[in-house]
Formats: sequence, C-alpha cells, structure tokens
Amino acid sequence: MLNNLDTQTLLVVGLAVAIAAFFVGSAMNAVLESTGFGTVGNMMILIAGAFLGFYLGDSFTSFTRDTAFIAISGISGGFFFLAALATLKVTLNKFGF
Repeated sequence: MLNNLDTQTLLVVGLAVAIAAFFVGSAMNAVLESTGFGTVGNMMILIAGAFLGFYLGDSFTSFTRDTAFIAISGISGGFFFLAALATLKVTLNKFGF
C-alpha cells in the first residue's frame, strides 16, 4: 500500500494524516479530558496508529488498491491505538501506577 507510492504522494499522505490527526486529537482531548494525553499527545498517537493501520492492512489483506479500504484501515488503526492506550492509562491509574 505505502510501498507503491512515490515520494511526493507519500509526503502528501503524511501531511494529510498529520493535519487530520491534529483536529481529531484536539476534539478527542475535549472528549477524553483527564483520560487523554493532551492535544499533541493524542495527535502523535493517532498518527502512529494510522500508519500502523496502513501497515497491518497491507500485511494481512490483498485489497491494497482499494482507496476506501486504505482510508478505513488508517482511521480505524488510529482510533484503536488511541483507545487501547487510553484504556491502559485508566487501568494503570486505577492500580496506582
């Protein structure tokens, strides 16, 4: 999926993911409040999760040419990674870490 892109397209995808992650991270900061990681922290987690979703979507399926699948794998990867880390943070806070 990402291996087939040229440098310019990969930079545009990275920039689009970063811009979208900033706005979504800001909104998630308001929703999660103390459970979240701050605006920039949420943004970094969403970016890492999106590219992790791209990588896992490319590894496990053969739908790498479908644009909708690429977008869904990136978005779901970002939100899953943020939800997993927020759950881990709440669990560790509950046990006093």
